[in-house]
Amino acid sequence: MNLPESISLLNGWYWQENVWRIILQFLGGICPDFHLERGLTRLSDSGNLWEIMTQTACEYLSVCGKQICEEKEKLGTGRSVRKEEFLSYYVNFEDPPPEIMQSAWQENCLGTANPLPKRVILYFDIEYFNNIDSTIALLNQDAVFGALEPVYWTVRETLVNLGIDHLAISTGRGYNFVASVPSESPIFDELLKVGRCIEQSVSGKQNYRAYKRNKRVSWQSEQSFKGAMRLVLFLSGLIINEARRRSPLSVEMTDQGTEGISFDLSFMTRTIDTSCFGIPATPYLKLHFQKHLHPAIQYNTPIFVRLIRARGNQENFPNYRKMLAVRSNYNEAIEHLAGQEGYIPNASAGLVNLLNLYWNSSMAKFHALLDSIDHDPYWEWWQTYRNLEGICSSIPQIAHIVYRPNPSLLQPDSLNYLINQMMDAGWHPKHIAGFIRAQYEDPFQNWGNRFNKYDASKWANGWVEILGAQRYFGLN
Repeated sequence: MNLPESISLLNGWYWQENVWRIILQFLGGICPDFHLERGLTRLSDSGNLWEIMTQTACEYLSVCGKQICEEKEKLGTGRSVRKEEFLSYYVNFEDPPPEIMQSAWQENCLGTANPLPKRVILYFDIEYFNNIDSTIALLNQDAVFGALEPVYWTVRETLVNLGIDHLAISTGRGYNFVASVPSESPIFDELLKVGRCIEQSVSGKQNYRAYKRNKRVSWQSEQSFKGAMRLVLFLSGLIINEARRRSPLSVEMTDQGTEGISFDLSFMTRTIDTSCFGIPATPYLKLHFQKHLHPAIQYNTPIFVRLIRARGNQENFPNYRKMLAVRSNYNEAIEHLAGQEGYIPNASAGLVNLLNLYWNSSMAKFHALLDSIDHDPYWEWWQTYRNLEGICSSIPQIAHIVYRPNPSLLQPDSLNYLINQMMDAGWHPKHIAGFIRAQYEDPFQNWGNRFNKYDASKWANGWVEILGAQRYFGLN
């Protein structure tokens, strides 16, 4: 099936009631069943859809696809929209229907009266990457998912053995493992303890309304999200060595190297209000509209839909090839979704086991060290973080990165080298992050609008956590 045929068959996808049932359940809506009213000519006129969607837990949605790229005149882009905006306009898009993602930021239980979020999302993404030829993920799905298979099973077995209930959702080049913790769970307070603190620059921004964000973010939301992602990082450390032993490809934290399997923890570089993730039962459009592709490649590859490969102990597709066939056979995909529930499982019971391991690990000590001090104040940077000559004289092997921070400090390979060289030279991990932040905030570096959207302090701290923590992986 080629792309035009795929788009034609996908048109009308969001008129499927089981598609909406899965989506609304995943968003935190109470939706045991769902029906569109008879006689509708536009989805935006469905009162049933409006009623349940506006009561879901997420703060906003992100919409991706052909139309958004055309409107913004930029490939690989999406648009964050309020749920009401989506229902009024974007829900009607066709040719193809849009990809929808939900915000990691979840609504508060009782607004300002109770600033606790309704739930905290735990999100773990594994994916194939190829930094030389990204079209391989489109052209050879069997080889890509065949290479992913031993890593997929390593993750699944670890989660099941720990008793962590979860969903495993297929994407275009990997899997999302998703679980949640309600704020009324005792585990919620543990997530706050693991998160421990929030960057001052982040809390300062989140205390006020901002562009695309019409309310403040409670510190409980941000700090519990940080704690959740730290546990996912710890989980990665428990898994990665066995995954490397089993995998035919290199398994890396982020997409280091030319080709391999990535444990993508980039959420650790972002705040909760700038993080979003895919929804099962929606089309996966990134591979077709992220980059300029050769017309023959784009034309001859269909669009996939996200399927629920597993829930907890239940494996829906023991054979990954069957899953690949169903993803682009939309009638079979609808049959699959009809037998599924989209609710994100409560992982509290199993997280007790993971937390017990975490608190006794070297990773917890690394996080305590990282949080023990703050970055140097701005007025000292000229003597510390921006004393490039002094830094390079003591660690000459990182000079090629220090003197050319853009784009080096956006590249995982360069960041990994710099962070570990500085740690070996005795730098405190928080000061390594401070150095990186100082370059991100240098007005003479052309970073575009990246650090207007994302907090530079959070971005720098996140990379030091992801890459510096590798020496603390495991239980020793």
